[in-house]
Amino acid sequence: MLTLIIRQIHHAAQNPVNLDQAQADAVEARIFLDLRIGAAFTRMQTMTLQAEVAQIEFDAGPVSYGMPLS
Repeated sequence: MLTLIIRQIHHAAQNPVNLDQAQADAVEARIFLDLRIGAAFTRMQTMTLQAEVAQIEFDAGPVSYGMPLS
């Protein structure tokens, strides 16, 4: 698998083509939206959960949504 990827990268470097500006713009828009929506979601979670975790001592460690930290 890695050999295939290396060959594809080498081939692309040896055979440059013009970029499709519409595709490049679409990628940029998706990156921008992903960052903005992610930041908004994080802010919403923080604001929503502040009251819920206010009673937890922050010195006790991080609050995690995933597996328990040990």
